[in-house]
Amino acid sequence: MSHQRGFTLIELLVAMGIAALIAVLAYQAVDQVVRLKTQAEGRAETLRAQQRALWKMERDVLQMAPQVVRGPYGDPQPAMMLDESGWRFSRLQRTPSPQGMGGIIRVSYRLQGDTLVRAVWPVLNPAQDVQPHVQKLLSGVARFGVWLWSSSHAASQQAWPPLDETGAPRLSALPVAVRVRLELKDGTVLERWWMGVL
Repeated sequence: MSHQRGFTLIELLVAMGIAALIAVLAYQAVDQVVRLKTQAEGRAETLRAQQRALWKMERDVLQMAPQVVRGPYGDPQPAMMLDESGWRFSRLQRTPSPQGMGGIIRVSYRLQGDTLVRAVWPVLNPAQDVQPHVQKLLSGVARFGVWLWSSSHAASQQAWPPLDETGAPRLSALPVAVRVRLELKDGTVLERWWMGVL
């Protein structure tokens, strides 16, 4: 008689243990790949957001215009202003956009919490009830600094406009060089210089 021999209970338990170990190792490998891919995509999106913010700022800086504007009460406002409330200036707008018609528009950059925001007014001399279009450019910003030079021999300024010989603000003055520095909460530092912008 031929003897048929099957698996013993111990052999089955060993086989199941090996299969479970292989499954756990395979899951960990797949999970690691997925996490690395997610982290890489997150870093890539963060880098794209940083590049978009700097690109928009550069486009605005290179189109600065010495256009004095009127405030909500009709008082003259400098072509560029830099103070504790933010950085505002006039810039050329060559083509119509959802934020304004062609010609000259008013833009501003400031920190709102930990987010760098860009505001664009649809008209150059807005009334009190005219609200700007606000765009969130970059989150996770710890500090936002702007340095301006009134001439190639002057020291940088963190307030604008400069004053003339009589102590009055030069309303149409624009800088010859601009330095922008963004310090992010993750320790990243973004810095751009624009020299000879006028």
